[in-house]
Amino acid sequence: MSFQRALEASPVLRGVFAAGLGALGSNRSRIYANDPRVILGSMNVEAAQREIDAQGHTWDYGIGVSVDRHDAVVWVEVHSADASHIQMILDKLDSLLHFLAAYAPEFRCLKTRYVWLATRGVGIGADSRERRRLNARGIVLRSKRLELESVL
Repeated sequence: MSFQRALEASPVLRGVFAAGLGALGSNRSRIYANDPRVILGSMNVEAAQREIDAQGHTWDYGIGVSVDRHDAVVWVEVHSADASHIQMILDKLDSLLHFLAAYAPEFRCLKTRYVWLATRGVGIGADSRERRRLNARGIVLRSKRLELESVL
């Protein structure tokens, strides 16, 4: 399955899609690729989730990438990072997974990465219980800026 095909099969995400990193708004400067040609486009997932559930937890963005002729999606949550936010991030991930299962199941066929991009420094130790909880759910934690290739 290609990113484009998965996007075409999901009207709710197609409506929040933008070329390049355009869907990231002010967070666009936080995310980059060493080779910009790997970026297939971006989605403001939060906007799509809010259309369906205005009060629920939401995940911020999805970014389509193509590396070695294989498409993938990097799901990015931009938020401050300290131990008090762990459960909220896990709840946001659960919300994203439920949303994708219901409204964009084709994206499950693509390789995925979940990234918590800290707005400032990371206040969670690398060997801490909290970090192990994130790792167990497949969430990669990065500080301030994200090089897309580093998580693929």
